[in-house]
Amino acid sequence: MKKAVRDYAGWLFAITCLFVHTAVSSQELTVAPSIAHQFVSLNKVAGVADTYILDTVEDNYGFIWFASSSGLIRYDGYSSTVYHNDVNNDSSIPSNVVRKLLLTKNGDLLVGTLEGLARFDRQSDSFVRIPVHNSAVKIDVVDITEAQDGEILALASDDIYRIDTEMQTLVELNKNIRYPQNMFSLFDESERIWIGTYNNGGYLYDKTTRQLFPLRGQNPWSFALSGDVLRDIKVIDGQYWLGTDAGLIYYQNGLAEEPIVFPTSKPVFHISSRPGHIIAMSSSELLELEINREGNYDLVSQSIFDAGGLFS
Repeated sequence: MKKAVRDYAGWLFAITCLFVHTAVSSQELTVAPSIAHQFVSLNKVAGVADTYILDTVEDNYGFIWFASSSGLIRYDGYSSTVYHNDVNNDSSIPSNVVRKLLLTKNGDLLVGTLEGLARFDRQSDSFVRIPVHNSAVKIDVVDITEAQDGEILALASDDIYRIDTEMQTLVELNKNIRYPQNMFSLFDESERIWIGTYNNGGYLYDKTTRQLFPLRGQNPWSFALSGDVLRDIKVIDGQYWLGTDAGLIYYQNGLAEEPIVFPTSKPVFHISSRPGHIIAMSSSELLELEINREGNYDLVSQSIFDAGGLFS
């Protein structure tokens, strides 16, 4: 588990550096002319020394939030505020191990931790915990996603929950499903939910039939994906991008067509975009792709990190 957290922290730390436009030594492997990416440690600036950065998000007020292994950090560009768990205060974050952050469409910041989910209350500068309905169980929240209809889904390593907006509690999405172990990521679509795992491949949950299908087997969409790792799923301009143990997989003409693979030495953990560009991260590599005149994507740079530098 420590190795998985370290790998995950590696690419997030690099993305964190991109947020503030700063830079560490990296070995640049130029595939085509492009701007080199540079990184610099934020430990002293943002107050993240001796900790792992597990996720980051920028809110509507310009604050950058860092989910870390030792608390939730809010950075304003100059200084930071660290929120810790207080066992005597239910308005504190549920755990100091903060795994996942989500900024909802209405601007709420949701915080997924080792011991549950909470919503940040800006007015009181505190947290409203969202417990599991009629249970004292504290779930380890590894991902949070907002469905197209606004419903919030929270992923534990072995179950999926949704927020009941009336009761403000977490309820199981489907009590009759036996989910795979080591679930890692969620992606919601109108008819299905994508589920990624560390080592059990990918799955599709059919919202209509309420059934679960492995991507390594038959499913209603006749889509197959081999491999043990599916870490991230994104749809960008109608095209599917998957972070896998084979690298970054791109379906240019729909899921039924043969994909394009941009290989990496380690699994791709995160995929993001800006106009005309796709950026993908593994624990040791940064890939940048740029759209060409024909509407296809070309690999324009691939950077290899000095892993030790990311944590210095």
